[in-house]
Amino acid sequence: MERISPVYSVHICLFESEVPGVQVSQHGTIFLLLKGHILELTIDGGVYLVNLEYGIKVAISACGTMSAMEHPKGKVFEYTSKVEIQAANKRGIRYAKMWKKGVSFTTDDRAVTFLLDAGGPKTTVDWFLLMEDDLNSKAFYFNSQYGRGSVSDAVSLMHGSQYWFNDFDQENWKVGNVRISQSSNGSIRIYHDAHTYKICLNPTQGAVSIKNPQFQCTASLISNGHLFVRKGDRRMHYDGNLFVVRNGGQSAAIDENNQLKLY
Repeated sequence: MERISPVYSVHICLFESEVPGVQVSQHGTIFLLLKGHILELTIDGGVYLVNLEYGIKVAISACGTMSAMEHPKGKVFEYTSKVEIQAANKRGIRYAKMWKKGVSFTTDDRAVTFLLDAGGPKTTVDWFLLMEDDLNSKAFYFNSQYGRGSVSDAVSLMHGSQYWFNDFDQENWKVGNVRISQSSNGSIRIYHDAHTYKICLNPTQGAVSIKNPQFQCTASLISNGHLFVRKGDRRMHYDGNLFVVRNGGQSAAIDENNQLKLY
């Protein structure tokens, strides 16, 4: 099945709903043109959200088991039982991978990789995913229904969509099993009816979060900004200088000078 770059296909809209901002593309996906954002949905609930001001991109599969985020503070890709993380500052790029053995981490100027497992940090040989690929598209399309054969279903879903204002002056949409809410300041919340995932984006702070039952990721531009990822008992926190990884009760970090710190 042909895969096109999500969101940008908004310019090839086939149908437009009476519900404000809702359209269907020739690729069988549904668009919502929101204040400061573009949101694309597959008919079974995959989500691709782009913030136009900061270029923040968030995507999650309809089943909620694959997700991706691009943010000025870094990139995150969750797939199967792994999470790949990339963060950068003026000293270079830091990498981390959460997987069955623990948390692997390194920097782009090191030949050695560290593994933080139940016994603490040790050197190892490992690889990290190339984050230059369009991982948001991969997450959005994963196990989802889309394509020309889905256009009629997308049109039916579009015509069945709902729109209303609530008592908090928020605009609300319901498209299939996805609920979208946008406040007057542009903040967006997206929920899946089956609690498969929740996405929040606050453009005034450059802040975004993704949450599913096994995974949580947040990022913001407040002060020096931050990037945080949690998968089970594994965590990573980056404040623009210190890159900290945790595995259960074990912790280690790469400091602002790209040196290893042990706790």
